[in-house]
Amino acid sequence: MPQAAIPDEFRYQAWGHLVVSNRLLPELKPAPAHAALPVIRLCFDACSTPWPSPPRWTFSWGWSGDQPWMACAETEGGYLVRFPGRADFLIDRPAETVTCRATKASIPPETLRYLALDQVMPLVFKARGRQALHATAVLTPRGACAFIAPAGTGKSTLSASFLAAGYPTLTDDCLVLELAGDGLPYVLPGYPGVRLWDDSYQALQKINRRDLKRFAHYTSKCRWIAPAHFRGFSGQPVRLARVYRLFRDEPPDSFKAWFSAPPSALIQALTPRQCFMELATATFRIAAGDRAMLLNETRFLAQVARRVAGRALVMPDDLAALPTLCRTILDDLERGGLPAAQAAPAGRPPSRMLKKSFQHPAPSLLSLPGGEKV
Repeated sequence: MPQAAIPDEFRYQAWGHLVVSNRLLPELKPAPAHAALPVIRLCFDACSTPWPSPPRWTFSWGWSGDQPWMACAETEGGYLVRFPGRADFLIDRPAETVTCRATKASIPPETLRYLALDQVMPLVFKARGRQALHATAVLTPRGACAFIAPAGTGKSTLSASFLAAGYPTLTDDCLVLELAGDGLPYVLPGYPGVRLWDDSYQALQKINRRDLKRFAHYTSKCRWIAPAHFRGFSGQPVRLARVYRLFRDEPPDSFKAWFSAPPSALIQALTPRQCFMELATATFRIAAGDRAMLLNETRFLAQVARRVAGRALVMPDDLAALPTLCRTILDDLERGGLPAAQAAPAGRPPSRMLKKSFQHPAPSLLSLPGGEKV
């Protein structure tokens, strides 16, 4: 791919791609001079007139009153992603070019960068046929460790705790995976920042407050990118060693005896089927009714669930227990199985919370063509 033909001024490496932008993206690492990577062009348009609304929106999220926080629709030329009152993003059909239009000139540039990198880019990867999950990942001596959970559970807080202990963040909220030739899944690193609420970064004493930056004008959350972590960040793929499905809840009475003081993590091994279902609920969606895209996603996630051990992990509400939680996860990775202290006592019933979570319907896509089984 001839890189010299790309006229844009700013080039970055992220999620296994060359991101070429007409504006500075200080969150991303600059790309090497001759990076041979697939290209995504990100153009911030000076026009502040939204594109025409489609006849119907395919997906919408985060409803507040009668207006969604984000909506997505297929168009004749690709996809339209709208953040009402903030910005529109037009993704072309090959998903090679993304054009951003702020709905008004007063929208700060950091807000537009956040929407582009953290909200729209996962949809771009899905449109390109890549697999992107709503998940966070950190680098450990045993490989990449991924955390999946709904928003607000604590994925970024847990990742920041690892980062404060010297284990780099690989990506926050957008986990892009690819399968190597041997069938093992690898993480394509994004950028080394995590987004935190004030109670989270106050609990992490090693955070230098000068490294915290507001990333959007409408939230008090801050992004933490430490200069040392940014300089040492590598875009090279990392093998995925473990997937943890996080739960943030008070454990049932029958499980409180498992918690020490300070509370330690409660871990339960997932079957490949359970792991597959949790991965499937974490995928980003952009095209409704695209059976080829859905079948490709299903086969990919089934392969990940077969090759990578999954865990269910209950996070304690006490943020002071984060170092203990990190040590428990590292111990799990080192042993290659459940730590002895966390193994289920004989005769104990499974957690009601976890049991309820795993009562998924069994969709027909779990039986793949050719007799494949998850």
